[in-house]
Amino acid sequence: MHDREFTKPHAINFGTAEKPAMYPFEAYVGEFIWGYEKWGEDGWDEAQIRIGETIEGTAPGEPVKLSLDDWEKLREANKAAQLKGPMAHKLRKMHKAIKQASKPSESAEVNAN
Repeated sequence: MHDREFTKPHAINFGTAEKPAMYPFEAYVGEFIWGYEKWGEDGWDEAQIRIGETIEGTAPGEPVKLSLDDWEKLREANKAAQLKGPMAHKLRKMHKAIKQASKPSESAEVNAN
């Protein structure tokens, strides 16, 4: 049972046609989310492990399913992310994926049971 879900984005191509350089969602999480200072606090460290395992275990394009407490921590860290640089406009896709998390639909829960 989960309280919030969002679709895991596919990797973004930061390279060129001749030299592609893929940037997966896990890289975004590692660079921008795990840098948040609260992850070392009590209760946040366990949530970081659960969130990380959930994200790694979810294929791109599939829903990442989180408890409300874990999602609130992820959302807070995502809001604090400072997206700067020449590729910031592409990173916003990953930033928005977490921001647009929603409650699971009732039909999806019925189908899962």
